[in-house]
Amino acid sequence: MSEIYARALGRLDGGLVLDVATGKGGYAGLLAARLKSIERIIGIDINVSKMLAARANAKLSEHTYAC
Repeated sequence: MSEIYARALGRLDGGLVLDVATGKGGYAGLLAARLKSIERIIGIDINVSKMLAARANAKLSEHTYAC
């Protein structure tokens, strides 16, 4: 993770995240792994196959993804 992201994430302590154009959930996965206190990540994308890939990711299984 780049230093910029690490500094920005260090200031967050949880809550809800909306990941617009989430794709396969790469950034959402990074947030889920880095910020254990996140209550929920909601990812949205217009590409159905990418959304299915995000849903299949075990790290992201408790979060919500929609097209």
